Amino acid sequence: MPKTQTVPLAKLASSKKQVAVRSNTVVKAVRVTPSATAKLSKIKPRIRKKITRLTPVQRAARAIEAKYKELGGLKSWLKKATISVTRCPDKVGYFRHYAGGSIYYHPETGAHAVKGAIRRLWAEQGWERGKLGYPTTDEERGRNADGYGRYSHFQGGAIFWKLEFGAIQLDGPIWRKYRDIGAEASPLGFPKQVERGTPDRRGRFVHFEYGSIYYTHQTGAWEVHGSIRGYWAQKGWERNEDLGYPISDELIPDRALGWRSPLVFSMAHAVLVSNAIRVNSTGTSGVGKTAVATFANKKKLTLNPVLAKKKVAASALVAKPLVMPKTVVETVDGEDSENRFSDFENGVLFWSRKDRKVTELAPWTRTSKGTSLRFSGSQIAAKVRGELNKLLKLPSCSLISVVYKSVGNYRFDGAGVSNRRHRLEATFRGSIVIKGKLQPTDLKLRLSVVVSWNPIHRTIDAAISGFSYIRRVAKMHGIGDTRIGVGKRLDPLLWQRFVIASVPAKDRSKNVAVLSVKTLSNGLVQVYREP
Repeated sequence: MPKTQTVPLAKLASSKKQVAVRSNTVVKAVRVTPSATAKLSKIKPRIRKKITRLTPVQRAARAIEAKYKELGGLKSWLKKATISVTRCPDKVGYFRHYAGGSIYYHPETGAHAVKGAIRRLWAEQGWERGKLGYPTTDEERGRNADGYGRYSHFQGGAIFWKLEFGAIQLDGPIWRKYRDIGAEASPLGFPKQVERGTPDRRGRFVHFEYGSIYYTHQTGAWEVHGSIRGYWAQKGWERNEDLGYPISDELIPDRALGWRSPLVFSMAHAVLVSNAIRVNSTGTSGVGKTAVATFANKKKLTLNPVLAKKKVAASALVAKPLVMPKTVVETVDGEDSENRFSDFENGVLFWSRKDRKVTELAPWTRTSKGTSLRFSGSQIAAKVRGELNKLLKLPSCSLISVVYKSVGNYRFDGAGVSNRRHRLEATFRGSIVIKGKLQPTDLKLRLSVVVSWNPIHRTIDAAISGFSYIRRVAKMHGIGDTRIGVGKRLDPLLWQRFVIASVPAKDRSKNVAVLSVKTLSNGLVQVYREP
């Protein structure tokens, strides 16, 4: 039975005029004097708003009932309800079970229906309390070419079903990669297995109908398919030290930028044109985030004016074009490459359309004019020393040496894989004051240096990405507090690029597409180009 609520306006009652307020509770009518009508007209909207406000369970019940009717009510696959609208254990969402499935409601995602094998797997994972959370879509038909298979998306992942493979859950970085390249509508198709760990316990992977996605914390998640995947599998997958894990998707060689993606992305809020360019931040095959066409970097995308005039409902986003020097544009202009390649930690696999074969590319060590394109860790250290001598001025100090020590691991920055970093040790000779006399002392810094390909100017660049102290005295003559004095002068130099070598756009009258500039685990920097 509904409760009776009295509106606190009884002291205004003396007129025959009645005011009836409707809500989910029964409200007693009150009499209002004519002189108080103006006051009541101001108060009444606030009262109505307060009284007609739905409770959470009422709002959930309405949403669930609306979804039930949308799907066909009793005539739908849901059939008859078996329980009333019930609050979830997390005290946020609500659900209702039916003979053929369930409808779950969350204030942020709305009401969505689940059924069959997908619902059973979700239940086994703990319903909304599991990794997946609440559903964000109804169960839908697959968007692949044949239209077979089903899927449901959830807050934390998705469940895919196909008769041959059953229901398979995806979540985490591999799910996000799969989603961003088009999920079941991508070249990979439906998942064939659940996510598993690699034998070396370093990475994770999922095999799909026509390819795989491999992930490590350092390299991120990348797809590999077709002939390149077949060759990689024959050579031992990630256990092959000459290749390791993939650090890119399958790409098209591009003489202007080094490479571009052939994949057609099917993303929820972006329509990418066929010539959209994808370039990572400081990775092995690109530079700058000015042309990143990925969902994670949608802020860097602009509205396509042609599609905007047609009043396209969805946001149509295309990448901003890179501004390249005229001389570079003239020398790299030509037909698109029909070949494909995939970048790996320690090598590059190249597929030629002409002979339909996959080969491991040998590094390009020297141009026809004799310019060296292969650099050891010691040579990188010498280049950095030259830059520090020119740009870093520490009062009363001199740079004694910059020595190569080791190499770090790859780093995934959300847009791409950043190259391995050289770890260098820089020694500065200065002095300190002891009992009124100057005594020599050394200041030692650990420098982190990243090498990358600059497609805009076709140069191999290096930049100091960070530093720390190995040996530091509190105060030095001419500098004062070393932590402040050194940091103040070195901080502005971080991420300032300097050129190691220039790469011609043509070599022996042949256009050059630089596919990757890679730092190996022994400190060696090597360049790979399209044959």
